[in-house]
Amino acid sequence: MRKYIVPILFSGLLFAPFAIGIGPTPEGPQEQDIDILTILNNVVNWFFAIFLIIAVIFIIMGAFQFLTAGGDATKVASARDKLLYAAIGIAVALLSRTIIPIVKMIIGID
Repeated sequence: MRKYIVPILFSGLLFAPFAIGIGPTPEGPQEQDIDILTILNNVVNWFFAIFLIIAVIFIIMGAFQFLTAGGDATKVASARDKLLYAAIGIAVALLSRTIIPIVKMIIGID
C-alpha cells in the first residue's frame, strides 16, 4: 500500500503548479441568451452525431459480416441489408439536416 501512496503524492506535487495558473471563478450568475430554438438545435445536433456514430458502427458490422460470410448466401444477404440500412440512415440524417433550415426559411425564423 505504501508503494502506491508515495507516487500518488509526488504526482500531486507535479501537477500543483498547473492549479496555481487557474484564475478566480466569476461570481454571480452568468448572463446567457438561451431560447427554445437554441435548445432544440442542440438536441438535434446531439441526435445527428449519435445517429451517424450508430450508422458507422452498422457499416463496420456489415463489412465484417460480409468479409466473414465465406460464400454463405444468408450471411451475405444479411450483411448487404446492414450496409443498405446504414446508407439509408445516413441519407435520412443528412436530409433531416437540410430540411430544418428550409422549414425555418419558409416559416420566417432566422
